[in-house]
Formats: sequence, C-alpha cells, structure tokens
Amino acid sequence: MNTMPPSEHTPSPEAHRSLPFSALVPVVRAGELDPALVRELAAIGVSEEDIAAHLGVPLADLNELFAPELKQGAAHGREQALRKLHFLAMTGDNIALLTFWIKSRCGWRDTGSPQSLLSIVRHISEFAPEGEKLLDHHPL
Repeated sequence: MNTMPPSEHTPSPEAHRSLPFSALVPVVRAGELDPALVRELAAIGVSEEDIAAHLGVPLADLNELFAPELKQGAAHGREQALRKLHFLAMTGDNIALLTFWIKSRCGWRDTGSPQSLLSIVRHISEFAPEGEKLLDHHPL
C-alpha cells in the first residue's frame, strides 16, 4: 500500500472526471516522441489530428514520422474489436449479435441472401469449437 501523501499536483479521483483527455495522458516533450504511444492512441481510435495536437507536432509531421505506427495501431484496434465481436457472436448466447455478424460479414440481408441461410450456418459451424453446438435447434 502506498503510504506517501498525494502530491499537491496529483488530481483527486473526482477531478479526473472533469479533466480533458490531454490532461490524463502524460505530457510529451520535444525529443520524446514515442512510437508506442502513437500506436496505442491510434488503436483506441484517437484521431490523427488529436494525436498530433497531444504530441505538439503538426499533422503533416506526425504522418511523416509515424505513418507505420498510425496504420498499425488503427488496424490493431479494429482487429481487437472484431475479435471480441466474433467471440461474442459465436457463443450463441446473443442471437442479435450473431445476426449482426451474419449480416455484416456474410452478406445476409432481411430481404434475402446471396447465399442460403443453411450454407451460412454450415460455414459458421465449421469454425465452432469441437463438440460445441452454436444453436440449440435447426434454424430452418
């Protein structure tokens, strides 16, 4: 347990609720540009304009210095979100989420599908963990 008294510069937990994002992230000084921070901010969806403002660099410089980190971070964030969505959809516990996944990833629509629903369910079943049923009953 930390027994040291809080610093006079340490905001209270109540103050955190009203602080802007820039006050909650460590201040970056010239010469301390961190590629990992750029990647992390891009991964959680912070805009390039906001990352540049936070780092105190012009947007053009950010794009020139950190183009790979911006692309990798954004791709990583999307990948993590899709993995979580996929996991939740495949548990079979949330039919609305499974329906969303089928519509967005398999091309199915309420008015019909380029594929039959049966072929979609068969395709999804191929990826179900061995011995696990995705649906308790046949969908058709």
